[in-house]
This record gives sequence, C-alpha cells and structure tokens, in this order.
Amino acid sequence: KIKKEISDPVMIFLEGPLNENRNDAAASLIDAIYAHNQSGFNTGFKLRTGGVEAVSFPSSEHIAFCIRRCLDRKVPMKFTAGLHHPFRHFDNQIGTMMHGFINVFASGIIAMRHDISDKEIEEVLNDEDPADFIFTDEYFSWKGWKISIEDIEFARKELVLSFGSCSFDEPVADLQSLNLL
Repeated sequence: KIKKEISDPVMIFLEGPLNENRNDAAASLIDAIYAHNQSGFNTGFKLRTGGVEAVSFPSSEHIAFCIRRCLDRKVPMKFTAGLHHPFRHFDNQIGTMMHGFINVFASGIIAMRHDISDKEIEEVLNDEDPADFIFTDEYFSWKGWKISIEDIEFARKELVLSFGSCSFDEPVADLQSLNLL
C-alpha cells in the first residue's frame, strides 16, 4: 500500500528487541530482511546504539556482529540514539561508554572495503583517539586502512546509510572543534 501512495522510493527499517539474546534476535531479523528483500522490497536494519540509560548502549561486540551480518547479507543499516559525538567516549551523566558516529561509520565502511574481522571492527568502534582517523580530500584512513571517497559514497548508499541523534548542535559543534566541518 505504501508503495502505491508514494512515487519516490521508500526504505523501511526494522529494529529488533533489546534483550539478553541481542545477537540471536538481530541475526534472525537481518536474515528475515534479507529474505524479504529477495522479492524486490527495500527494507533495512535499524540498530539502536544508545539511550538515556547505560543498559540502552549495546556492546561494541554486538554492533560489530550486526555490521558483519548486514554486510554479509547486503542488508542496509542505519543507527539511532546515542550517537551525539563523533568519537567513542565515557559519559559521566549516563555512566557508560558512548559510541561515536565516526567510529560506527568507519567500522562499517572499512569492513565493507577491506573485509576486516569482527575483532578489527570492534577495535575501530572502541578507538577513542581522533588522531587515528585521518580525513583528506581523496580518502579516509584509520591505522593504515585506507578508504577512497568512492568507496565511502558507495557504502553510504548501500550499507551504512544514516544515523539519528536527538541533538543537531552537539555533532556539528564537535566536528567544528575538530576542524572536520
């Protein structure tokens, strides 16, 4: 029905439950989305990466698992909640490590381009040092893993599409302070 009502392409994203069996739930949902998309549908996986309580923040291991599963199944994904800052850091107010949106995107794009292991994806996700992330007009690199602008554009259209944050000002201010914007 939605396809008939809207002339532009529409992508629907599905989010799974956040329980003690996160990897199993995510795997089932990603596999179901993959099967669903075989019929020509345009559906993606949504991963919640934070919230107002520490328990809302998934482990880097879980994020790496989801990125790998989506990459292997060619299921596009987006990230929501908790990604207010570019790099991973400890938040005193919530009392937990918060994921960074650059870490999340970099890990997915590097995994897509270089087929790095899940442990290496976690290493990118866990890196708190902005100096490890190099940006030029021709490429992005992290600890020797180089990604062309074309690969970034492809990944942003096909795999790691977007992220949501309840703040517009914080991400922009952080990027400006790092001279990245």
